[in-house]
Order: sequence, then C-alpha cells, then structure tokens
Amino acid sequence: MRNLLRTSPLAPYSPALARSDGPASFAALARKLALPHTAALALPGPLPVLLTGAGRGWLDAFEADGELIAPLPGETRRLTSLASSVTAVEHAVDALP
Repeated sequence: MRNLLRTSPLAPYSPALARSDGPASFAALARKLALPHTAALALPGPLPVLLTGAGRGWLDAFEADGELIAPLPGETRRLTSLASSVTAVEHAVDALP
C-alpha cells in the first residue's frame, strides 16, 4: 500500500510550496539522509512558475503580473492546482512497479 503526504487545504499558505529547488536537490538530500528501509522519489513540479525561466511548482501561486495570488474568499486557483498536482503524483506512484 502506498501512502502520500497530503497537504491540508487548511494549512497556512507559503509561497515556498509553489516554488522550490529542483528534484536534484531533493534527491541529494535523500541520499545524504540515508534513511534505512526508505525510498525517495524526487519529482519536478508539474506547473511552470512564472518569471523563473525553467522553474516548476506544485500549485499556481502567481498572478500574470508576478504578484502572489491573494487569499481572498472564493479564490480557488491555488487549491485547485494543488489538488491536480496531488492527483498526478498519485497516478505516477501507482504506476511504479
């Protein structure tokens, strides 16, 4: 059985969720930790991050002008895009042998 860490929609928003180091940095961290009986999967975010060139993220965090999407009532772009990313990762993990 595979379990994925899910981010609660009630958790405080952090721009760090939307932009991060690439998968190589996380893979290097996993190797450095060398946890026994542990596998690590380092994936690039599925969404391009505006104004970063090749940056990838896990949720839409920025308006077209580069400003952060304001957490206003009824604003669902961040949550919707994060849910899509979680679904994509779940499908990728389920496809692993």
